[in-house]
Amino acid sequence: MDLSAAVLAAGAARRTQDKRRSAKEDEGTAPLPLPGSGENLPEELDPRIRRLKELEKEVLRHEAAHAASAGGMGWPVVYRYATGPDGRRYIVGGHVTISVPKGRTPEEQLRILSRVIGAALANPDPSPGDKAAARWAARAELEALRELQAARRDSLEELDLESLLPTFGAEL
Repeated sequence: MDLSAAVLAAGAARRTQDKRRSAKEDEGTAPLPLPGSGENLPEELDPRIRRLKELEKEVLRHEAAHAASAGGMGWPVVYRYATGPDGRRYIVGGHVTISVPKGRTPEEQLRILSRVIGAALANPDPSPGDKAAARWAARAELEALRELQAARRDSLEELDLESLLPTFGAEL
């Protein structure tokens, strides 16, 4: 028998074995779960399901706070799911992407970045990702403040003080 025939024969044997195992499980002869494993418990008694439901509520609340504080800058929430022992999918994580447009002025940029920081820290228990987003926005806010300060300094330098003196009745 050549190699390809051996591989085909092994695959056929495995499929036959899988069918037998599946048939036994269908007949109710599948191995019983270990005590305390949570298998075959009513949904309300299974601690894994209770924890998944609690986590789902927590994630929904957490991400809703981000979305609400981001306002029009936030994209829809993206959720991460896990399948519970009951076969149901539960929300176990998520994130809100925030669009950070470039402001037309340094003042507008500061308002935008302040809103980003507020959205990132909207929860009393910010995640590491929330904290990282707030740090990024705070660094960008510092840069915008520097730009604003430089723009104000430049506008003061451009100011013609001699033209203002007669207005105030002063002489040089």
